Amino acid sequence: MQAKGRCLCGQATYAIDGDMLWAGSCYCRDCQRESGGGHLTAIAVPGAAIEANGTLKTYTAPGGSGTDIDRTFCSECGSTLFSHPHVMGDTRIVRAGTLEDSSSVQPGMAVFCSQSVAWDPPHEDVPTFAEMPPIQ
Repeated sequence: MQAKGRCLCGQATYAIDGDMLWAGSCYCRDCQRESGGGHLTAIAVPGAAIEANGTLKTYTAPGGSGTDIDRTFCSECGSTLFSHPHVMGDTRIVRAGTLEDSSSVQPGMAVFCSQSVAWDPPHEDVPTFAEMPPIQ
């Protein structure tokens, strides 16, 4: 997959050149707070597939697994571009809404559905998981 993306203000950009591992939606409270919505949709790619430019900041906090998640965002507008859940090794989770063209993103699963809100339920056409399924 080759793709480009950017933050809201355009100061931070990125390019992806590598395989998309999966696409999914997360309904956990952290993703709700980060997105300002009921869920966050993202694609997973190897860390080496992303080249980021601009002034970025990283916020690190424990995730649902108990291990840290680094969330990388634009230092100017605050848009989160991607994250690195340490439990997933080198995988980076790119926010689908930041892609220049997100029309081909088709979530293949929904996770942390036990935390979904009534006004934004998980899609019925994808496998759903109450929490995070085992990571392969």
